[in-house]
Amino acid sequence: RQTVRQNDQWTKSWDSSGLSSVSRLWGIFERMRRGRQLQDEFLETTRASFDSPRWSDCKTILRGMEKISREDGFRFVVVVFPIFWQLDGSYPFVEIHTKIDTFCDKADIECVDLLETFRGRPAESLWVHPTDRHPNEIAHHLAAKQIASYLLTAGK
Repeated sequence: RQTVRQNDQWTKSWDSSGLSSVSRLWGIFERMRRGRQLQDEFLETTRASFDSPRWSDCKTILRGMEKISREDGFRFVVVVFPIFWQLDGSYPFVEIHTKIDTFCDKADIECVDLLETFRGRPAESLWVHPTDRHPNEIAHHLAAKQIASYLLTAGK
């Protein structure tokens, strides 16, 4: 819920100071500063969510889904998409991927982490729109190739 609220703030305008009405340069500075604040808040909220009761709930649900898949005879695979932000060496969520991958490994749940599939690519080239950072057709194509490769070569 927090990240949805933060995304709304990111994509909507905000009240600027009176100074920005007379100085275009000050307006640019304010937008950059506000964007940085929202980015930092989003990064912290996302990281904190993996140290919360909700992450514990997610792990319980994933274990339950794996159990049902074994009982009912179908394959259950977790796919981890990176957040399309700074996909170079400074990607801010490596530790979250590690947490998910480690949990899945210990819980004997198959997991495909797509971080390496997208690492090094310009994040903006994978967005649906500049105000919507969900995966576009290019990202879905790359993901589908990686998932298919995993499903065809990895057996459990």
